[in-house]
Amino acid sequence: MRMLGVIIGYFCTATVLSATIGMAYLWRTQRLDDEKVFRIVALVHDVDIDSLAEEQQGDAAATPDEEPSPDDVARYQA
Repeated sequence: MRMLGVIIGYFCTATVLSATIGMAYLWRTQRLDDEKVFRIVALVHDVDIDSLAEEQQGDAAATPDEEPSPDDVARYQA
């Protein structure tokens, strides 16, 4: 039983080390960047980034144009 605990401990340590080395390799070779990490984290948290981007573009289109300032209105009327 004691030997099983030691083997599980070594296995867990080796898994964490190999994952860290793999992430470092991917980051260094530019195969993994901030954008991809952001998308992975969003996927893990079940957030659909593409639908959020579409909603924001729709909101931007619905925003009315800038209204003229009172000074511009006074100049136009003069």
